[in-house]
Amino acid sequence: MTDKSLDLSDVWVIKPVYYSPDYLFDQARMYEGKIAITSNMDHPLGQIIALHAAQKIQALPGSRVIPGGLLTHELYEDHPQKNWVTQIQKQLKPRFDGLGWGLSEELNKLSWIEK
Repeated sequence: MTDKSLDLSDVWVIKPVYYSPDYLFDQARMYEGKIAITSNMDHPLGQIIALHAAQKIQALPGSRVIPGGLLTHELYEDHPQKNWVTQIQKQLKPRFDGLGWGLSEELNKLSWIEK
């Protein structure tokens, strides 16, 4: 007999950068299993996108979000954007104020290359 609480086949692990927001939130509303939201352990902007998705999905009626992998920013070597997010206890937050995800000014400082 298998303990149902340990059955991980009922967990949808979401990496929000792979989905359009409309698709992601529509599917999360309909999904009946547990949901874990994580980033790709990528750039701080990707981590903030995952954080945003986790907050929106957690707010859905009947949400079944379980702890995921959002606190990965300390895994990296130092780089210029590492300080874009900060951890306060168990919370991940953008360090700057701005529009959208709070990084408008910082993103405008980057050199963008058109391919």
